[in-house]
Amino acid sequence: MIRILKYIVKNNSGFGILKYLIFGFIFQIFKRVTGSVVSKKIFNGKSILMYPNCNVSSMYAYTDIPDKKEIMLLRSLIKNGEGVFLDIGANIGSYSVSMMDICEEIIAFEPHPYTAQRCKMNFLLNGVSESKVKQLALSDIVGTINFSDYGGSSTINRIVNDESGIEVKVSTLDKFISDNDFSKDKEYIIKVDVEGFEKQVFIGGKYFLTNYNIKGIVFECFSQDDVFEILKSYGYQYIKQISENNYVATKNKLD
Repeated sequence: MIRILKYIVKNNSGFGILKYLIFGFIFQIFKRVTGSVVSKKIFNGKSILMYPNCNVSSMYAYTDIPDKKEIMLLRSLIKNGEGVFLDIGANIGSYSVSMMDICEEIIAFEPHPYTAQRCKMNFLLNGVSESKVKQLALSDIVGTINFSDYGGSSTINRIVNDESGIEVKVSTLDKFISDNDFSKDKEYIIKVDVEGFEKQVFIGGKYFLTNYNIKGIVFECFSQDDVFEILKSYGYQYIKQISENNYVATKNKLD
């Protein structure tokens, strides 16, 4: 509870603090009593499902826009109504829903079957085909790979290098782009949150990231040196920290 109070104070100001202290308290009681899923309309007019056992969706009970700096930066990188957003490591699709009003196409990658189903439900809730959610891990190999299974409510399921967890399909970003005939005439923005496997995602997407019109990549990173060098070798000379472990990489300097 102390952690939630600190989050509310940190991520809101003025009347917003009081608003979300009340809303958060009501949400906590409601989910414990009913265990029900509720829908909340968010800042861009879209809606997101708030699951009682999901940390990602629960954040909407405590602030208007979780990961506000990252989401607003992504939104600033693309012209309204144009471009394609790739949500790599989508979880329940909160970033995707936050971009649905300004992108012509959203494609979300979430390998965990339970979490991918929740992501599909958020797409359908907003009138977007569930086919845009790919139950697929992206890395630097093609085939199958083991993926952790800490439960559908976990935010840290990830590729594992042993036989624990569950088996999921894995491919490279380059192969996916080639197989689906992505146009070089379009603009792309990318979010990568893959719990430490961003290096493999970038290696597997070398051709796409180098030769397509990528307006920017917002990515989580815990080990900077190798990842930064890879991106710089692809032409992303401007890498800026957004928050504790989140960065943005662009080929052109941001205003």
